[in-house]
Amino acid sequence: MADRLAAFAGELLRTMATKVVWMLGGVLALLVVCAVAGFSAWTEVVLSFITLGLSGLWLCALMQFSGWSWNLMNIMALPLLLGAGVDYTILMQLALRRHRGDVAAVHHEIGVALVVSCATAAVGFGSLAWASNGGLASLGRVCAAGILGTGFVAIFLLPFWWRHFATVEAEVATTMRPRKSTARPRGNSASLRCGLFRKGFSIGWPIARRCL
Repeated sequence: MADRLAAFAGELLRTMATKVVWMLGGVLALLVVCAVAGFSAWTEVVLSFITLGLSGLWLCALMQFSGWSWNLMNIMALPLLLGAGVDYTILMQLALRRHRGDVAAVHHEIGVALVVSCATAAVGFGSLAWASNGGLASLGRVCAAGILGTGFVAIFLLPFWWRHFATVEAEVATTMRPRKSTARPRGNSASLRCGLFRKGFSIGWPIARRCL
């Protein structure tokens, strides 16, 4: 009986793994759309996904070191971690854009809030690690570790990458952009005003004479 249950669980896990690949592909496509809509430069989009990739490597290394394994429960943490990671990177890079790459000002404005957000989420999910159900406990451990890793990369590493790559791209774009002349054509505007005045006078004067 135990052998049959183990074989059934293995077959179910393989089936779920195939479906999860398609699900993650759809989630990643939606995240690309959200990142492109949130950022004006492709460099910032690439930095967001570099943050997600490094966070994923950190999670896989921690799971390998701790002896954890993927199962039907904790694999559901992947869409949640991807969404949270993109959220953190969007908030951090928009703050960097507002403060023109001043990391201290960004950390003062939004860094504390992001740290508290990551900590509370990790504590909430981490409390599931003491659940009596093994799958639920593994889900809590993976979510807590993934959120902490994603938050660390987004809050403390991403600003320095942004200062190097995104700032350089902005400077190049500013240099290559053609400058627009701010001088107003006084002669054209004066002649336009005179023409409008004459037109209005020619229309309004006959009407005023008839009324009188």
